[in-house]
Amino acid sequence: MIHQVCPNPELLQQLYTGPLGAHVDTFAQQMLGQGYASSTAKYAMRVLAACSTWLQRQDLTATGHDPNFRSTCEMRGEPDLKTQRS
Repeated sequence: MIHQVCPNPELLQQLYTGPLGAHVDTFAQQMLGQGYASSTAKYAMRVLAACSTWLQRQDLTATGHDPNFRSTCEMRGEPDLKTQRS
């Protein structure tokens, strides 16, 4: 299933080895289960990988992030995942 939303093996490795790695499969299942288009799910996985990389560079875990993490991403120009479902 994960290959439907993340066919790139390098990105998959990045996702699974980063601080959000434990959440990758659940996130992908939720995206597909809620009816998101595969292109939207693929985009979301790239954003998840970018967030995971950022967390890792900041020496943060998935639970130890700043409560203002979302606004920090928005200020840095990170895309919002609220996209239309098909």
